[in-house]
Amino acid sequence: MGRDRNGTRMSQGVMIGYVHGELVHANFMESAHIEANRVGASLVGEWSEPFIEGARNRLVDRFLASSNEWFLSVDTDIVIPACVISRLLQRNQPLIGALIYINTTPPAPQIYRKVADMSIGGTGIYMIIKDFEPGELVESDATGAGCLLVHRDVFEAIPGKPPSRWFHYELRGEDHFGEDIVFCERAKAAGFQLYIDTAVKAGHIKPRVI
Repeated sequence: MGRDRNGTRMSQGVMIGYVHGELVHANFMESAHIEANRVGASLVGEWSEPFIEGARNRLVDRFLASSNEWFLSVDTDIVIPACVISRLLQRNQPLIGALIYINTTPPAPQIYRKVADMSIGGTGIYMIIKDFEPGELVESDATGAGCLLVHRDVFEAIPGKPPSRWFHYELRGEDHFGEDIVFCERAKAAGFQLYIDTAVKAGHIKPRVI
């Protein structure tokens, strides 16, 4: 087992995976290479068109085929926080994300909690959680996949078969559920609690999420 430059144990290695279209923002790519080089992680990209869920699932397939123990999912519209992998690993949680704000007015954190099943078909709706202290570790029912650290055990515990075992966009009645929300639901059903580390904040380049 190796250690990063801060002395944090890195276990069996990390793969950083991102989905992309024709262009990748230079600020994202610079931050991704800095983090990958710092911890000796592999940096792997997948073409996201026409369906982003397919690219995310292919990344997980490639991750599970490797010997790496941790997968850091990142989106190309964020700037990866410095030392994000070691900082998230220090929380000792198998499913944990950095804090990302959507660039709305006012900015909204991607920390979602499922509330009573009031939607069509009883599929549940989500509310944004804003009442947290900066630096707090917050329990969450769902978040985006923009800067999400996942242990191999989480993926392996989710049942199903390719091509949409982990990430899958769903239309439930009149409600749209993104592939990252569905992944969080599936991980929770498999027994894993999602946490957001509000001490680790990722920059958000675009005014919208991917």
